[in-house]
Amino acid sequence: AFAQSRQSLVERYFSAIARKDYVAAAQCIRQADLYEFKNTFSSIYRLEARNGKRELLDATFGSSARLEDALNAKPDDMFSRTMNYVMAATASSVGNTQFYSTRVLGEVPEGTSLVHEVVRSDVQVGPYRTNKVEVISLAAEGSNWKIILPDQLKNFGAMIKQQMERRPQR
Repeated sequence: AFAQSRQSLVERYFSAIARKDYVAAAQCIRQADLYEFKNTFSSIYRLEARNGKRELLDATFGSSARLEDALNAKPDDMFSRTMNYVMAATASSVGNTQFYSTRVLGEVPEGTSLVHEVVRSDVQVGPYRTNKVEVISLAAEGSNWKIILPDQLKNFGAMIKQQMERRPQR
């Protein structure tokens, strides 16, 4: 039953991403990872404010938002807003993302509190359709399992911050 709940969690996560319901997706992710994600983006909003800019703040929280609105946002709200922005940016540069199917192929346990689910997804991004296999790691959080935020999402904020720090200020 525990294995079934892990598979079900991964399926709920991918279903939420496919529906663009990033609040529901956030509910599948470890709290510690959501806080780390929020802290990364909070530092980006602060850097933007120090540079007299608000491009990311406007894109994620709207043109009437204040820096404090972003800094005080709940981690799942920050994740949802950021994912909406990322997916919209992806759509404008290469086209919409369409998930056709996702299937958990199996799992690889690593001790008693860490499991890796092997997932096959049929996805189209713009004109490019691909069948990809990825590993989604889950960790025990209390009596439940939660998804460890995938590295590509963890690193996204760091990449944005690095670009902002390198960009010449005007």
